[in-house]
Amino acid sequence: VLTSPQATAAYLAAHAPGARVYIIGERGLRTELEACGLSVVNDQAPPYDATHVVVGIDRTLTYAKMVEACLLIRAGATFIGTNPDVTFPGERGIVPGNGATLAALRVSTGVEPRIIGKPEPEMMLQAMQRMGGTVADTAVIGDRLDTDILGGQSAGLTSLLVLTGVTTRADAARDAIQADYI
Repeated sequence: VLTSPQATAAYLAAHAPGARVYIIGERGLRTELEACGLSVVNDQAPPYDATHVVVGIDRTLTYAKMVEACLLIRAGATFIGTNPDVTFPGERGIVPGNGATLAALRVSTGVEPRIIGKPEPEMMLQAMQRMGGTVADTAVIGDRLDTDILGGQSAGLTSLLVLTGVTTRADAARDAIQADYI
C-alpha cells in the first residue's frame, strides 16, 4: 500500500530536500513528511518560513489554517496537494474531500497545486518502482474511473475496474474514461 501522503513525502524528499513545509493535513501527513527528513513549520509562530505548502485531508480545517496557506502560496511557496478528491465517502454520506480545500486555495491564490496522488501519474510510478515493475507488467486495479483508472492510464498502465466501490456498471458504460477491463 502506498498512500498519497507517503508518495507526497517521497516526492518532496527527492525533488526538494531540506524543504520547510506548512501543512494543512492530519497527523499521518506530518509523520510521513518528517520521516523523509522534511521540516514541518506549523509549530512555529507566524509568519512561517515555508518553502512549500502541502495540503491533505484535514477534518479539523480552520479558517486560520487557510489564511496561513493562502499567504504562503501568495508569497511564493510551492503549492502541493496530496490528492484532488473533491468528495469523500463518510459515515453520513458523501462529504467534502481534499479537493474542496485545494479549490478554495486555488481560487484565493490563483495558483494551481502540483498534485501527487491519483489521477496524476507520480504516485502510480512510485508504486511501480517500489515493486520493481515496469509499465509492461503492471496494472492498476480500482473502483473509481476519475482517479484510479485515469491515474493508471496517465502512467501508461493497464487498468482494471472493480464494481465494488464508487463506479457502477452504468457509470462505466457512459463515462468518457474507460478501463481496459471490468
